[in-house]
Amino acid sequence: MAASDVLSALIPSAPGLLPYWLLITSAFSILNFVACYTSPPFFLRTYSNPYPNAPPSKPNTRSSQKSSASASDSTVLPARIFGTWTLLACILRTWAAYAPDHTDIYVITICTYLIALGHFTSEWLIYGTMTLKGGLAPPLFFSTTTTAWMLANWGTY
Repeated sequence: MAASDVLSALIPSAPGLLPYWLLITSAFSILNFVACYTSPPFFLRTYSNPYPNAPPSKPNTRSSQKSSASASDSTVLPARIFGTWTLLACILRTWAAYAPDHTDIYVITICTYLIALGHFTSEWLIYGTMTLKGGLAPPLFFSTTTTAWMLANWGTY
């Protein structure tokens, strides 16, 4: 198989720019997935204040060290969960890029962006863990733009 055959197989056959956009967002999702698993502090940069209602920290004593995890330890699990969700969404978005004419996949893919939009918006407006100046702008841009674009192209494919 020639290199040109491989490249042409990777290019979506559906018309328009939306399939390419879905692949771009999927590529960012893969990077986010890897970062969540390999560098949990990267995950925390998205959330400007991951513990907005946390009580002031107390000095650790030997007994409390055994019974409770530190804030940095407790953020590793959410980072991996977020990474796993991102990978799942990436798979659906990639599938939609190559098969936008499959209505079920198209709808599920829109749902992934709506869930992301709802998550980031609630973290910003309800829970106060994100700010526009923090890590909110990129995910809010991608989820809003793609949701609107996919809804605008409903029935095109």
